[in-house]
Amino acid sequence: DTAIIKYYVPHLSSEIDRLYPNGKAAVWGVTQGGKNINKNKWEKISRGDVTVFSGSGEIFASAVTTIKFHSKDLALKLWGVDANNNTWEYMYLVDEVKDIKIPYSIFNKLIGYKPTNVIQGFDVLDVDKSSLFLSTMGLLSDQYFEDVTEDDFDDAVKKLEDEETLDKKQKETYGRKEQAFLRKYLFNGKKTCKCSICGMEYPVDMLVTSHIKKRSLCTFDEKLDYKNVVTPMCVFGCDSSYEKGYIYVDGVGFIRVNTTKFITPDLLSYFTPFKDTKCSVFNSDNSKYFEEHRKKFGM
Repeated sequence: DTAIIKYYVPHLSSEIDRLYPNGKAAVWGVTQGGKNINKNKWEKISRGDVTVFSGSGEIFASAVTTIKFHSKDLALKLWGVDANNNTWEYMYLVDEVKDIKIPYSIFNKLIGYKPTNVIQGFDVLDVDKSSLFLSTMGLLSDQYFEDVTEDDFDDAVKKLEDEETLDKKQKETYGRKEQAFLRKYLFNGKKTCKCSICGMEYPVDMLVTSHIKKRSLCTFDEKLDYKNVVTPMCVFGCDSSYEKGYIYVDGVGFIRVNTTKFITPDLLSYFTPFKDTKCSVFNSDNSKYFEEHRKKFGM
């Protein structure tokens, strides 16, 4: 119950309510550890980091970090103390809890550990090892990302501009930083958001950060113009329909169906509820990007 958590960490109340609107949250914690070993590792954790839980020869669950905080009183309330009179006071809330089954042998092979390695205690992997394992096993979150600044975003875009010189691992790292910044800008921790085309409200992991003008066709300066060049679109059809030119936004902001494309009756029925309505994000600043999209498809 988030009411208990908010009682002990009232300064996080609004953030907890925003991320856990149903009033329920999963919480995890670690003890300080000898010579602050656990505390020092805990300090490296940030939003979007994935925790995996292991035992009996396999990783059996994963969860994504949302909020990190220190509260000895809350830990005592929830769990008491261990045999050494320590409590799990270095805490973080998690979301996207998944049941999984990944044998140690697969983990060890991906990370580069000895085949006989056994996962023990609380540990934090470096960026390269964790990114490789989490991306390969599909455990990265589409909703929560590390905190990325505008400078980090600019740097990521610059690196990706010259992406032919980057190896796959670097591309994934910089690409994720770019996505982290854009999704934070569009959603900022929201659980739900409306699609800018159909206007329907969905969980944010069912929305993508769509480029109004195709990203690969954007100039460097246009890629940095994130406030105007990206918009949320749903994966249920709006994103791909816009991307492929079945629909477009006209010069005054109305959503139109591209009659030059072959459109089946079923596809047309999908567009019916929102065609000829106003695109929710259209404005004078981003109108030029919608115009570029129209030009691409000869409209």
